[in-house]
Parts: sequence; structure tokens; C-alpha cells
Amino acid sequence: MKSEIPGLMRERGLDAIAVLGGGVDNPVMTYLTGKARLMRSVFVMKADGGSLLVHSPMERDEAAPTGLPLIDFVQAGLKGFTEEEGSDAGGEARMVCHVMEKLGVKGKVALYGKVEANRLLYQAEVIRKRMKNVEVVPDADRSIFDDARLTKDAAEIEHMRDVGRRTCEAIALTRDYLFSCPIEGTRVVKREGGPLRIGDLRAMLRAELIKRGLVERSGTILSMGRDSAVPHNFGNDEAVVETGKTIIFDVFPGEIGGGYVFDITRTYCVGNVPEAVQRIYDDVLEAHRSSIAALKLDTFARVYQDKVCDFFESRGYSTIRQNDANTEGYVHGLGHGVGLEVHERPRLGGSQNNVDKLVAGTVFTIEPGLYFESKGMAVRIEDPVFARPDGKFEVLVEFPRELTGYRPA
Repeated sequence: MKSEIPGLMRERGLDAIAVLGGGVDNPVMTYLTGKARLMRSVFVMKADGGSLLVHSPMERDEAAPTGLPLIDFVQAGLKGFTEEEGSDAGGEARMVCHVMEKLGVKGKVALYGKVEANRLLYQAEVIRKRMKNVEVVPDADRSIFDDARLTKDAAEIEHMRDVGRRTCEAIALTRDYLFSCPIEGTRVVKREGGPLRIGDLRAMLRAELIKRGLVERSGTILSMGRDSAVPHNFGNDEAVVETGKTIIFDVFPGEIGGGYVFDITRTYCVGNVPEAVQRIYDDVLEAHRSSIAALKLDTFARVYQDKVCDFFESRGYSTIRQNDANTEGYVHGLGHGVGLEVHERPRLGGSQNNVDKLVAGTVFTIEPGLYFESKGMAVRIEDPVFARPDGKFEVLVEFPRELTGYRPA
């Protein structure tokens, strides 16, 4: 949690941190400052207390609600530093030096934020040259923010739950429309006439998300048939929806301007369900339910990947554990953390080097799936799960998992 950051800094011997890259779609900056929509900003924080958020004068109203100590770029001397250095990146790095001097920073400092790699390396060199009492050091592969963001407090959980409810409302409206459309032969047609295409469903879902203050950070996986059998295939918008084919909705929007995300997957099939599709759906649903039922606090997250591999292999499916080159059967990990990004810790899978644990306060997905490109079908069911402080595991937002046959009342 955020309150752990000073302690984590001290554990790693860090005297201060600097976060670069603005506050929009920059998860670390958002974590520290809240939903301040700052196009460009710098944040410096000392392990023993003291911080300063530097922002554009044009964004003073956005910065004010953070409750943090503030100065703007003019007060921080950005223009003069930029002219002296001859570059925007150099000027910003000099401004970071100025802020650290103002706070009395000495010792080891780590840099964070969503910044292009070359720019960050250049800025680190400027800081090293300008500040003789500061050592710019790398954090571990598992950064202090990976550890802090692993667990969520009550306010974060309710925030994520709200994003989830809004996401599910948008999916429900799109699903209802899909199952209310007429069928002509093997094709689904729009109620207003003409073939229903994957792109029509995507456009409807996108519009419903936007109405609810959500955006697709990197799109939505909405794929059918053979496309659905390649897990991260986003789908063909020109494809006409057909009966008997699996349609995967993997929806992972976030709040506009940054903030918390949600991640949920449902599989649908219009019309008569082929026996082979029903069989893999039933097995994936059982894997989903049994995985959640098996969860225990303070256990290694990776063990649940082995459990689901045991289950699928017992049903005759090939798994990624047997061969990491498998492209059919069960071909990915069981889940991942969710928060300010769609993929965070803990990771439910990976090698023996994965030491992530399911501790109280974690939110992670359970998403078993089976994929058969050769047969043009796939099923995935995914829900975010919250590890509660009382030791119970709760699906963050319950939403129907029916494969087909749904008709709105």
C-alpha cells in the first residue's frame, strides 16, 4: 500500500525517489498524486519525509486537490535551465536537481515514471553530473512500487469495484443486443437490418464504456472462431457474426485520464451450441470455479497454475506446462494482478523464480482458457478476485457466465 513506500525506500537504501513523465497514463505518478491530470510534472519524495510536486502553471487547479506541497515550473526555474542545457530533457533534469537541493536530498536516488528510455538515461546522466552528493541508482527488477501496489486498501478496492460495475454494465448492454438480433441461416443480422459484424459490437461496447467514463487503454479483445483461438488476437471487425462460433469478449478498460482498470472475459455463442464447444466451455468453467475455491492466503501464486494444469491434463488437454511452445489447449498463465495497470503483481504462473504470494489486499485475475485454432474455437472465462483481510476470496464484481441463450427480459 502507499503508506509502505517510505519503509520500502529505507529497506532498499534509497534516500529519495524522483518520478517523471507527467500524470496522465503514468501509473506511478497516479499512485502518488491521485487522479491529477497533469500533462507534465515531476515529483520528488524523501524517505525521511518531505516531498514536492512540480507542475505547469496552467495546471494549478488540477494539482491543488493532491494536497501535496506544490511549486510550478516558473518557480522551479524550468525555462532558464532549459536554455542553459539546450534541450527540454536536460532542462527538466536540471529542474529535478533544483527540487532535490530544495528538499535537501543527499545519497541514493532512484528514478521512476513512464518516460522514453533514452530520455530517462540522458536525464540520469545530467543529474549525476550536476549533483555530487547524489547517486542515481537502479531499483530492483521488483521495484518499490511493485511491492507497494501489490496490496490495495479499502478505498482502492471500492474504486476498482466501481470501475468493474461500470464495465459490466457496458458489456451487458452489448451482450443483450447480440442475443436479441435475428438469425438468418448461419448469420446474425442487426435488428435494424444488415449483417451484424464484430466491429458493430466493438463500436457499441466502446460507446457504452465512454458513456461511463471509461476508455480502452489498448483496445478490447472481441474475437470470433479461429481468431478467438489466438488468446491476444483482437479480432476482425469485418467478420460477420455467425451461429455456433465462439465469441470472446476480453474487456479491460480504465478510467479516462488514468486511474484504476478492470479486466473481465466472457465467451458467448449464438444459436445452437456445438457439442465440442459446450464440452470445453464446461471444462473451463469448472477450472475457473475450482481455482477460486482452492485459493488460500499466504500461498505462492504460481502453485495455482500447476493445479489448473493438473485439471486440464486430467481431462486430456495439452498444457503449457508440458510444452511451452503449445498453441492449442491451455497455453497461458492462470492470472495476474490488476490495479492501475491491467498487468501487475501477483503473477499466477511463471517459473520457480516467481515468489509472488496471495496476501490480504491483493487483486488478481483467474482466467483459465482452452484454445483450438485447428477447430476454430476457444473459451476463456476471467474475473478479478480480491483476497480479503478475513482470509476469504471474493470475485470483485459478479457477472453472469452463461455461454448462450441469454435473452433480455
